Amino acid sequence: MTIESTLIIGLLNAYSYASASQVYISPQTGNLISIGFHISQGKWVGIWVNLTIFLGFSAGCFLAAGLQSKKWQERKRLTMNIVIQGIVLFSCILIDLYGLSQLDLLLLSGISGLCLSSYRQIGSTKSVNNSIMTGNLRNLYACLYSVLFNKEKSRRQELKNFLNYCVIVGSFFNGVLLGFYATAILSRLPLYISIGISIVEFVQIRQSKEIN
Repeated sequence: MTIESTLIIGLLNAYSYASASQVYISPQTGNLISIGFHISQGKWVGIWVNLTIFLGFSAGCFLAAGLQSKKWQERKRLTMNIVIQGIVLFSCILIDLYGLSQLDLLLLSGISGLCLSSYRQIGSTKSVNNSIMTGNLRNLYACLYSVLFNKEKSRRQELKNFLNYCVIVGSFFNGVLLGFYATAILSRLPLYISIGISIVEFVQIRQSKEIN
């Protein structure tokens, strides 16, 4: 599930960058820098785009925390995540038809917060980040150092972790590339592709024997 959600986040970041004044829905560090810049320059009009993303991301994290606090089985919780994700993506398609880009960014950044908080593991590697690659790259290089220079028994696990981080970073980058190519064909195409991936995720959740 983490790989699919990472691919979606890459797609949606490319979509937001290409379609909405070159902004990203995931990296809140850069978003906060932009807010500080607009405040320092007195550019109050430009600040609203960044505030919209910040609020949407926060709402997505709150929603994920609320779902995780429920005493639900894992299958039910993940199903709810995907259903919400699909509804939001479909809503974004309708909103985009009417050119309401601000509301579009609010909802998409909400998906980013929801996915970041819900999918944090790939294989035996925990604490991966499917939205922001800085932490993943740091962990990737730390694992590579352990594989190359540490002579402990944990080197095999560190190698697995290194490969898993490579998969996450590669999935995000491929999502970004696919998103830019898709946007060049049709501005809303990344949203359609993301819905298709969400359907695949939904089927995987319902059929998986490893999820309770």
